[in-house]
Amino acid sequence: MPLEILTIPCLTDNYAYIAHDGDTGETLVVDVPEAAPVMTALAQRGWTLSHVFLTHHHADHVDGLDLLLKTHPAKVIGAAADAHRLAALDLAVREGDYISIGSYRGEIMDVSGHTLGAYRITFSRSQSCIYRRQFDGTGLRPLVRRQPATDVRKPDQTGRSASADMDILWSRIHRQ
Repeated sequence: MPLEILTIPCLTDNYAYIAHDGDTGETLVVDVPEAAPVMTALAQRGWTLSHVFLTHHHADHVDGLDLLLKTHPAKVIGAAADAHRLAALDLAVREGDYISIGSYRGEIMDVSGHTLGAYRITFSRSQSCIYRRQFDGTGLRPLVRRQPATDVRKPDQTGRSASADMDILWSRIHRQ
């Protein structure tokens, strides 16, 4: 069964994303700008939240987390480099780490630029699978080469350009 993905409008101009593996029942929420729309989507589908992935520490990505966790306990995952600015993490990840949601394995990539400590996760069902989706703080999209960057990175922050990051990600995914 394919990974089911929902885009949940939050606030006036933001989104949370829900990824659900129907085979295992595991459900991941990426960012929680506000809790109510996420809780409604979970309840409408009868899904049980298992994981929350925080792409970065900005309020419009994390403000709904506490309320969501009160009624939907889940493992909270975020950047180790940003742990001092995020809610208590159950799992602090670094670039190159992997997490699993059901039968899907997600690679963590540091995409600092919008903020230092911003992370992206790219899921695939198996090493040879063509099905790939990436989640980051700017949206959800199929993985394509040369995805436009939403921020300009200062060389003194990471030393890499956004296009260099996409080249790195592209080569990692397609060398498998």
